[in-house]
Amino acid sequence: MRPPPLAGGIGLFASRDYTLLWAATLGSSGGLWMERIVTTWLTLEIGGAPAVGINLSMRLVPFLLLGMVAGTLADRFPRRSILAGVAIGSALAAALGAAWMAAAPPALPQLMLIALISGVANAFDMSARGALAVDLAGRENATSAIALNAVGGRLLAAVGSLGGGIVLAAIGAAAGYAIVAVAHAIALVILLRIASESIARHQSGVVPAGFMAMLRATLGLLARNPAVRMIFIASLACETFGFSHQAALPTLARDILAIGPEGLGALTAASSVGATLSVLGLSFLGPFIRRQPLLVTILALWGGTLLALAATGLVPMAMGLMLVVGACAAAVDVLQQTIAQMAVAESERGRAVGIWTFSIGMNVIGLNQVGYVVALFGAPASLALNGVGAIASALLIAALNPTFRWRTTA
Repeated sequence: MRPPPLAGGIGLFASRDYTLLWAATLGSSGGLWMERIVTTWLTLEIGGAPAVGINLSMRLVPFLLLGMVAGTLADRFPRRSILAGVAIGSALAAALGAAWMAAAPPALPQLMLIALISGVANAFDMSARGALAVDLAGRENATSAIALNAVGGRLLAAVGSLGGGIVLAAIGAAAGYAIVAVAHAIALVILLRIASESIARHQSGVVPAGFMAMLRATLGLLARNPAVRMIFIASLACETFGFSHQAALPTLARDILAIGPEGLGALTAASSVGATLSVLGLSFLGPFIRRQPLLVTILALWGGTLLALAATGLVPMAMGLMLVVGACAAAVDVLQQTIAQMAVAESERGRAVGIWTFSIGMNVIGLNQVGYVVALFGAPASLALNGVGAIASALLIAALNPTFRWRTTA
């Protein structure tokens, strides 16, 4: 028999298994972001801004190739087991990176491979983690479950980002990757403590027999469900003009703000702090506030903040703006996942998140665009272009679909 519904917000910590998932997210997120800072800074030093765009794109190619597959698997197999596999793979990849860096100076092929492996792990992680959070907290607490789990992730993203910059500057890349491996190993140990019977109780529902039948059903879900389709379109805009700004940050830190790898870590940490505050607020968001118009409002705010970031050369101002950038990015992530999962049947939630994960992979276009615009015209021009694109996309989405407007009738 299913236990009584949990209270939303911090009341979700009454669930032992949800709390364990939240704790595991701390380790995996800290490791992920420390690895990203170390890898992208080394890539910038060796290959310049275009190489950074390519490196970040390598992280997203698996989203394109495996996003829907990952979502399908998340509906067919225990989600805890998928996350455990991700933790094992991530720890081994980081240990390999540490061995490489200890043996010889870093090279671009190694850094690209590390980014690719990280992307594969993250594609499966994102499809399973959000769905498992809702499994353990209950569908009625979907927004709170996803947002509160993101609080932990964003909080440790700040720690991992700041730590990555400091460790890289102080003791080198090999030590950084070794710490990443330990973080993922800790996440694995915590994940394995989630009760199997709890997973079996919550992850249920009728699914098509056979993997290929489920994959076809995933494609059919995108075709027949207008809410999922609209989230797919909105995600394309957010990735192309919002999240792709990350490719400009290393050059902004080095050439405009002159703050080095520690400064890049601090910028990313500021973004993570803003993200933490944002998703903490969303965890208490009441059902009376409509998610769709909130999503496009935040996308427009994101665009305006990128325009302001493009115009500043002051480090304190840049740090403050990165707080807002991170808040917008995290809010968009949580809202898209929530809208997608609530638009489908219980047995299709993993696939709905998988479709969203696939759309994230389209950011390879945005990241490479940013990389080359930065190389030709500089980081400020690239950030300004993204800001205009984000605002225009928000207006277009609201024009295309009335549910994304605050007022749906004349």
